[in-house]
Amino acid sequence: MMKGAFVDCVAGRRILIVEDEYILADDMKRGLKQHGAIIVGPVPGGAEAEAMLATEAPIDGAVLDIDLAQEKSCPLADMLRERHVPFILATSDEDASLPARYADVVRCEKPFDPDSIVKALELAEQKEADRSMEMPAQSDHSSL
Repeated sequence: MMKGAFVDCVAGRRILIVEDEYILADDMKRGLKQHGAIIVGPVPGGAEAEAMLATEAPIDGAVLDIDLAQEKSCPLADMLRERHVPFILATSDEDASLPARYADVVRCEKPFDPDSIVKALELAEQKEADRSMEMPAQSDHSSL
């Protein structure tokens, strides 16, 4: 079965899933695995994701639920943006309460299918590459 060209964007790549609804997280995990992604998580909250980022190998992309159980995923999104890791925001509705700094972040509305997540991740990767090229050269602060 031939899949679209966009599949290459996740095949063999480490994708973090941050989703507090187990069934949605499991569906995302299975769908992305079918496209060849290596799944990190899923985890239900920002603290778990931050701990995982500190101990696991680097990730290539992420799917963040906007509204987690008792928090928003904004601090995690900031961390990923700082590290130049492409991510998408998963939402079940129009969430106007997000800070304006996320206006350019690709969103994927729930419920979603694996192809829509993969396409959104591809677009996020392109946007991150464009943003990185626009930024002035900075020293590497990636070592902890």
